Amino acid sequence: MNKMEDLIEWLKGVAKEHNITVLTESQWPSDWVPQSQIELRCVWYNPNWFPACERPLTLAHEIGHILSGDEVSLSCNYCSVNEKAEGDGDLIAIMLLLDYCRTHDITFETKQQLIEAFRIPISMTESVDRATNFTLFAMRKKYRELAISSTGVFI
Repeated sequence: MNKMEDLIEWLKGVAKEHNITVLTESQWPSDWVPQSQIELRCVWYNPNWFPACERPLTLAHEIGHILSGDEVSLSCNYCSVNEKAEGDGDLIAIMLLLDYCRTHDITFETKQQLIEAFRIPISMTESVDRATNFTLFAMRKKYRELAISSTGVFI
């Protein structure tokens, strides 16, 4: 299994943990746009989506719509993931990628390295900023809580 397939399987596992069904069909054409429907807690993931490098991000984005509770369940039939600007789905998609990195000991020295590694489009850079700032905030908060509960030894 390559790294992209591993990430896709991990995302399918996240979906399952949150009672989200991920449906796929090997015969779907490469331009059939993945989509989600919150009412059904279902994602239609196209394993043939082209370009292939966008597949994990599109799956994370559609899972993000359901996790965020987006009311709109429309597909963007005339654009690629590079042109989408759907804030909540984008933000949760980036947070899912960061969680994958954390659980797989994958680190990046810069946001740009993260963007390049996951082929995150320019339209989602604001979501990268928001997600990484939130992640840093959560890490600092957790560190402060650990420091407060420690035996008084501070670093």
